[in-house]
Amino acid sequence: YAGRSGDLLKFNYAEFTNDFARQAFSREIQVDLSEGNIAAYKGAIVEIIDATNVRIKYKVIRNFSSDL
Repeated sequence: YAGRSGDLLKFNYAEFTNDFARQAFSREIQVDLSEGNIAAYKGAIVEIIDATNVRIKYKVIRNFSSDL
């Protein structure tokens, strides 16, 4: 979780190979709470319950797909 700015929540996503993050598999993801509190990415679905700039409370509805 990279914090909140207004209604935008920012996240950093990275995939790892052999314990190292690969640049091609890293990206920043933003969720706009003004459009809803459900976020989806790569098969995962998360409900945002509460968020400040330093912490987030969420519920995982579905984990990432196992075939990724």
